[in-house]
Amino acid sequence: MAALDSLAQLNSLLEEWVREHSNGSFNVMNTLHRMAELLERETEEYYKMDPDPFDDRHPGRAVPTCALGHLMKTLFKSEEFMNKLVSTYLMSNRDNTELHIAASRLLLDVMPGLETTIVFQETDGLVRRLLHWAEFCEDPLRSYATGLLAGAMELQDVADKFKEANGTLVPLMLTRLHKLKCDYEKENQENTSSHSHEDNQRHFGIFGQEPKQSPEKKVSSESPTGSHSRGENPQDSSQSCPTQEEKSVKSESNSRRESMKRALSPSYYSDDLYRFKRGRIREDSINECSNSSWAEMKCYVIGTYSLMPLSIAMKQRVILQYLTPMAEYQELIGAAFEHNALDLVFFYMDLKKNADVRLAFEAIKYTANLLCHKKFAIEFLSMQGVQKALQVPRPSVAACGVSLCIYYLSYFEDAMERVCLLPDRTLQDLVSYTLWLLECSHDSSRCHAAMFFGQAFPYRVILNLFDQKDGLRRLFNVISTLQILDVDDQREVGDDQIFTMKQLIRHVSLALKKYFEAHICHKVDEIKRSHARSDDNNSPIHEIPPYKALKLTPELVQENIEIMMELMPIRVHWAPEITCHKLGGIKLMCQLIALAPTWNHFTGKTEMIKNVLDVINVLVATPKSQLALLESVPMYNNISTPAIR
Repeated sequence: MAALDSLAQLNSLLEEWVREHSNGSFNVMNTLHRMAELLERETEEYYKMDPDPFDDRHPGRAVPTCALGHLMKTLFKSEEFMNKLVSTYLMSNRDNTELHIAASRLLLDVMPGLETTIVFQETDGLVRRLLHWAEFCEDPLRSYATGLLAGAMELQDVADKFKEANGTLVPLMLTRLHKLKCDYEKENQENTSSHSHEDNQRHFGIFGQEPKQSPEKKVSSESPTGSHSRGENPQDSSQSCPTQEEKSVKSESNSRRESMKRALSPSYYSDDLYRFKRGRIREDSINECSNSSWAEMKCYVIGTYSLMPLSIAMKQRVILQYLTPMAEYQELIGAAFEHNALDLVFFYMDLKKNADVRLAFEAIKYTANLLCHKKFAIEFLSMQGVQKALQVPRPSVAACGVSLCIYYLSYFEDAMERVCLLPDRTLQDLVSYTLWLLECSHDSSRCHAAMFFGQAFPYRVILNLFDQKDGLRRLFNVISTLQILDVDDQREVGDDQIFTMKQLIRHVSLALKKYFEAHICHKVDEIKRSHARSDDNNSPIHEIPPYKALKLTPELVQENIEIMMELMPIRVHWAPEITCHKLGGIKLMCQLIALAPTWNHFTGKTEMIKNVLDVINVLVATPKSQLALLESVPMYNNISTPAIR
């Protein structure tokens, strides 16, 4: 009913505008603000549906049932109003700040569904005006302009055209961010003191408090083992950042940067999927007290949204949104170092200090783009960035951002070697966190997690931890539970959802390929060492350190397969193969190959088929897998057929 009320109110406001906007006495600012209030209210309702935060599609397409999508569609249908909003109200030459504030607020509210190319590239002077407002005007116009610039700078042509202006604005924004952070800390301290006073007045507040302890018990409860799961590392606050030698950094090509940034398809909302996810919530989620209400919890899990009154948290969010696309550019990376951007993002990551999970998400997204640069990735690791990122609670929107940071870190061999040299407890937490993302998070995070493992399996320390935590079963489950692979499921599936499932299969198939290729390499080394001990004439086999990556070239993999077939004793068990057979891996691979020819217009089809065939190629090095290819595999239309006939 609330959604219908919002839509009815918006239609009423549009009808009023159509009748009265040409009247000189009509208060258009009041109408614009009332429209913005409706959109902001429904944006919060949209957040409650837990959409994928990396889904950049129109809200009405991402979640067809949401009222926000219907409100935006209704506004966009009124071309006269939208043209007037941008060309007249926003671009008005009159010194009417209040009109500019109302117009920019409304335009910022509809940005998630807006075709930004049309607005920012076809409206002469708009970006220059926004740059001027963002630099020289006061809030709230300054923050609204910054948020609109964030959308404009996502367009490569716009960012290139205003490179010089951005070079001036980025340091200014980082300076503002430091000042706002200080104000935000003071505000949080005041809120904390007021909340503690309110807690004393709550009738049942005592049940959420820890019991008083004797000094002896208190000392034991504050031991590292007692505080590890919830608190920060005691060394985090006292340990200073070690200095690093400056290394020369080559400029990244646009194609590689784009492949890292845009590797994913947007996610698609599914009621069944999220019902399943919510049943898997961690026991160590924050605010465990039984007297905590959803009103207190939602800022930690999904976040809030309001542009008026403009909070300090929202001011910081729009600045981070602007800085995120700017972080990709090599020439602007110096500003991030000079203005200690990492100190800022580490503060925002900590939800014990920052109560706005959407602010944390924006900071982590900014960090992820900075990690596209090797120098920054090394600096991130030296400042215990991985440990701090793993403190981000799950489930939460911010945890999705962590998945992107983890994936980007895996792209640099130097960075991954440093990751593999982290303390064992940190590595265990990293693998556990990533497996949780793979199993329980949004589809974009599951893709990020699968791609991380695809890059990390050549490092033996990660591979071993993955096996210890039953990782192969979880990796298979990502694709084996997909609706398009269920031969008995006759429910209709939308095109967007099918595309997302195909992308998941594509990334998981690559991870499986790397997994089995790494394992056969280690098994062959073991066989070689065994034969070397029995033959004194052979030269010793040099083992690669567990923190170094294997060089899994196609030639080496094929050589390993041939050695395995020739030298491996028939009765010897190979653990990855046994696990794969228990999980029905061969049948699953065959089903994927049989299904792929129907995937027309999917660019990753060839890559996926090759990855699956490479997995089978490794597995059939043993007689058991060769025999498994002769067994019947269930296909669509109630057909069963051997994989090879």
